[in-house]
Amino acid sequence: MPPSYDEIAPSPRGEWYEDPRGRGQQFRATRWLKCRWVDRKELISWFYSASGCAYPHEDGTNLAIVRRAKPVGRGKTGGTTTLISHDECILEVYYDSNGPRWVSGLYLEEEMAPRRMRIIPPTGQFYWKVGSNYIKITDNPGKVIDAWAWIMRVGRASSPPSDPQARVGCVNADPMNTYTLGYSFAAQVVLFGPPTVFGHTDYTAGTKYVYRYAHTINPFGWNKFWHGDATTPAWEYLYLSDESQYVQYPATW
Repeated sequence: MPPSYDEIAPSPRGEWYEDPRGRGQQFRATRWLKCRWVDRKELISWFYSASGCAYPHEDGTNLAIVRRAKPVGRGKTGGTTTLISHDECILEVYYDSNGPRWVSGLYLEEEMAPRRMRIIPPTGQFYWKVGSNYIKITDNPGKVIDAWAWIMRVGRASSPPSDPQARVGCVNADPMNTYTLGYSFAAQVVLFGPPTVFGHTDYTAGTKYVYRYAHTINPFGWNKFWHGDATTPAWEYLYLSDESQYVQYPATW
């Protein structure tokens, strides 16, 4: 539960509006709230959390921003301290349903971006499996495919991603789903994209983090290659000279 506060005039002011990008009706509002000065940081942190951002109902806005925290009355000092304290504080809180959202404990937004790339088999001693026979690759220029990048931005995080280094060069071992876009990906289709991580100081909670992933999606699977010389050209696995399957990207993510 948040610290207690009172709503003061001219609060609240809200409206439904048409999103300029054609994404339908949205809701935004501004509220003015008065709380004890000593409670201001805890109350601000609550508004920036998944439980405090919803307004005017539980299924309301996803985004809450405290634009101003204004002390009420003249400040005072006590004893030998030179730091000013106040009795009360007025917060100006802004809400908007058009923005990032809290999903599974993450404050995020997602997009899928087109990406074109050429998938080329590695050089060395590799073989196609044709029936029970293994045919050595002599020449394979690869194949150009149109694919996707799954981009996910996460903000308001209390810690950075825990294990990005262990996932570099790995693909998903199990099927994965986007958080908000409604897409599903089969195993070994998502190649882990190391995140860009930004740390910043938060007035109420010390260091906070923002990070961005860009996972590359190969719909044919990252451990398959184009066998264009086959009787029926298809995406197939490669094999080593000992007849074991070649794995370029371990499925350990």
